[in-house]
Amino acid sequence: MSTESIVDDDIEAKAKPLLFNSQTHEFFLPVRNQPKLILTPQRADDGERLVVLLNEPKVHTMLSAPPYPYTQKDAEDWIKIAQGFLPPLLEQIQKGSNYLDGCPVHVVRYLNEDNSDTLIGAIAIWRDADLGREDPIVPEDSEEAKQRAALNKSKPIGDPTIIWTIGYWLDPVYHGKGYMTDILATILEFATSRMNAKHIVGTSFEENPASMRVFIKNGFKQRPGVLRDYTLVKGQRRSLLLADWTRD
Repeated sequence: MSTESIVDDDIEAKAKPLLFNSQTHEFFLPVRNQPKLILTPQRADDGERLVVLLNEPKVHTMLSAPPYPYTQKDAEDWIKIAQGFLPPLLEQIQKGSNYLDGCPVHVVRYLNEDNSDTLIGAIAIWRDADLGREDPIVPEDSEEAKQRAALNKSKPIGDPTIIWTIGYWLDPVYHGKGYMTDILATILEFATSRMNAKHIVGTSFEENPASMRVFIKNGFKQRPGVLRDYTLVKGQRRSLLLADWTRD
């Protein structure tokens, strides 16, 4: 189901706080306090830009999932996956569902003076599948961790006991401007109103305290200590900092 095919007279009311761009035929979300930033879905022509940014040392060394070196084939594969997440969410919007099983916009774009935009990062929220790090802590590849993840995945849309997690990255050129703090705040507002999220886990590598500070600025409470050598990333054990955002 394409975005264009679901547009009807009351789609904007169904999709709030998302807005619809009739020129690009996609939903978007303005970033709070940042008139130059929007969040959109992944586009088919994002590949070249993804290859540039996900090979940046300040980006790829702080991410667990994308391969390195990051190739055009990697980008093409990811775009297909990311676009595959969209149809179920669009269907939920079309049906007028009170709650969605995720956020249909995750790509951060900077609005240029000529009305074009530039991909500068991403932020995504999804049902947490790495629940071995919850109390009591168990190895991430253990059966207990897999059972916890399966239970979290099985819960119905809007269930307030779902545990979510958030990941993000930003072009280093735009670091130090406060952008990610406001981008995260925007996603939290969406998760509250359209996903009924009540518990979100934020993680960062121990070597990336700046990322943890962004979580803390948005009301996350950092867990004491470090989850030492917990996760295997590209053949190396990495230590994690964790924080929780909760609401009653």
